[in-house]
Amino acid sequence: MREAAALPLIFITAWEGLVDRAGVHSGQKVLVHGGAGGVGHIAVQIARAFGADVFATGSAASQAYIRRLGAVPIDYRAMTIENYVAKYGEIMREATTLVEAGQVVPRVDPRHFSVSSVGDADRAIEANDADGKIVVDIGE
Repeated sequence: MREAAALPLIFITAWEGLVDRAGVHSGQKVLVHGGAGGVGHIAVQIARAFGADVFATGSAASQAYIRRLGAVPIDYRAMTIENYVAKYGEIMREATTLVEAGQVVPRVDPRHFSVSSVGDADRAIEANDADGKIVVDIGE
């Protein structure tokens, strides 16, 4: 009963933000500020349930709890979000170097999908009919 009493408001708040407004889905990267907090811990769990990769800020004391929820903890006192993202950017710079050197080549499905044909892309994924990663061009 205690959990039932605690859940409605925080669940509705997290759901409306993640599902109704942001359309959280598998493959997305989600950042939750205050991942161990009242709404934050529910937001982490909802995003994970929808298949998103979740990163969550918190204090050093909350890092283990955030990790147990399935998120990558970011200690906001030890590293700013900007620095954390910059660190991720360093990894992407390394990826760029390897791609430009011809040492890494992503496998991309040869079909071209646009926003208007995103349903076809989804059906290809569902049917396990993709020959590599499906890319949807949003600028077309």
